[in-house]
Amino acid sequence: MAWTPDSVAALLASCKGDSSERTAQLKEVLSGIQDESDDGLALVVEKLGDAARDRELNRIICIYRSMRLTPTFPLTASWRVPLGDSGLLGHILRAVPVANQPRHALNKQALRLLGNSCADCGE
Repeated sequence: MAWTPDSVAALLASCKGDSSERTAQLKEVLSGIQDESDDGLALVVEKLGDAARDRELNRIICIYRSMRLTPTFPLTASWRVPLGDSGLLGHILRAVPVANQPRHALNKQALRLLGNSCADCGE
């Protein structure tokens, strides 16, 4: 399947499965973007970065911390671990055209994805 930014965004929004199910789905995305151009990959990576941000989880963490409470549930964001486990994050980082095109949009989106993927989860 050819993955477009919209189809990736739809997958990320619709999946409610556990970490292993999400990893399997991201492996499918990885196989579909292997030959993507840098421009196309930048658009897909933007959607992945949005998912890795996980705003709702960050909001919950801030509420707990402001009340000086310790959550009794895991604070692992839903897409952060699967992005690494699927190999997708590694593929994207290897594809970054820093040397050839230092100002390419893929560089910005890859760094954004990397930052969102490893942001503090309270662990």
